[in-house]
Amino acid sequence: MIARGPASLAFLFFAITVTQASGQSEFRGDPSAKEFAYIDNETAVLKRRLKDPDSALFRNLYVSRKLGAPIVCGEVNAKTSFGGYLGFQRFLGASAAGIEK
Repeated sequence: MIARGPASLAFLFFAITVTQASGQSEFRGDPSAKEFAYIDNETAVLKRRLKDPDSALFRNLYVSRKLGAPIVCGEVNAKTSFGGYLGFQRFLGASAAGIEK
């Protein structure tokens, strides 16, 4: 379950998340190998925070460098405790910035 509000935005900015387990990923453009590594890392971080990590669906994934460091952007949808999907929510992830610039 993904929380909403200022606290969740702070979490999403620093600890976010292409899932290969579910096979449900959509990229914006054609990511390079380095960008794919950033995306893979961020989606893995986000999945660890979900109640049902295997239900995670990702779309519109891309890497932005507008602020200098790579920031993974996209949308995620996952099941709630009741078994229904919440709906796609935007996320940003910057924890991969230390991998390699």
